Amino acid sequence: MEQCNNSRLLKKTDGRLRECLATLVDAQPRSIKKSITKNYGKSRKT
Repeated sequence: MEQCNNSRLLKKTDGRLRECLATLVDAQPRSIKKSITKNYGKSRKT
């Protein structure tokens, strides 16, 4: 399948998401970090 295309698209989206997350983290450091860690741990196990 289109692995190359997907990874390129993901990198673009990842960059935007990181910018968004950085802004959010600046606004609400504790609550956001907690929720991210929770979700990250869950998705990693799967």
